[in-house]
Amino acid sequence: MAKTIAYTVGQTSAAKEQQKAALQAQFPEAAKIYSEAWGRNGTKAAPSRQTRGHALMAVTAGDVFVTDRIERLGAHKKEALAICGGLLEEGVAVVAIDDGIDTRQGPAGLKTLLGKISKNAMRQALADARAKGAKTRHFRLTAEQQAAVLALLKDGKVPAKVSRELGIGETRIRELARIGGLKIDKRFRNGVQGRVLGQEDQKTIAKRIADGEKPPAIAKDLGVHVASIYRVKRIADGKQKLRRNESGTA
Repeated sequence: MAKTIAYTVGQTSAAKEQQKAALQAQFPEAAKIYSEAWGRNGTKAAPSRQTRGHALMAVTAGDVFVTDRIERLGAHKKEALAICGGLLEEGVAVVAIDDGIDTRQGPAGLKTLLGKISKNAMRQALADARAKGAKTRHFRLTAEQQAAVLALLKDGKVPAKVSRELGIGETRIRELARIGGLKIDKRFRNGVQGRVLGQEDQKTIAKRIADGEKPPAIAKDLGVHVASIYRVKRIADGKQKLRRNESGTA
């Protein structure tokens, strides 16, 4: 079911609450209104933008994203517009009250403001904004967001790439993978668990390398990361010392 999410930021806590109340009055159907102030305890620091990230993470295709002014969304106009463009590309309707923008009536007004901002820049701005919100661990992902994460992981995308694409923290993505029972580490996809490479392992690996075998093939065979094979080579070449727990046999 489509939902309405709103966001505003005020110069002071009092201004923030006033703007939030105004949005609530104009959009009583809003599922949640996110808001933040420019500073805390009398400081004039810029807003953390984490709350903005929460608001942007809460919307998916078919939803409505409302703000009083587009400029609230970014540190500068181009960033704010790019975020709006990214939402539009995802199928989220954008409403900016004071700017007279309501893409539910048609996207022309917003597209005119977007000018020459590329779609890639829009997607990146939106992902970066969401990433700031994802740093707050207590933020809950929607069922749709969780499904999107799992779908991308099942398609073989690594957590770092999923994080950049969806604007969700990599730690959260790995947590979802664990809960979903997904083996996202390429070392373990063949069912072989990684292990500490002991002295005998290293002698065998060094001989296989000397015989012309490629490190990636050896790593896959042993169920370890290829970096471990290259480390063994450096040890064999006398460029790196053994760790204490590698002095014994496997």
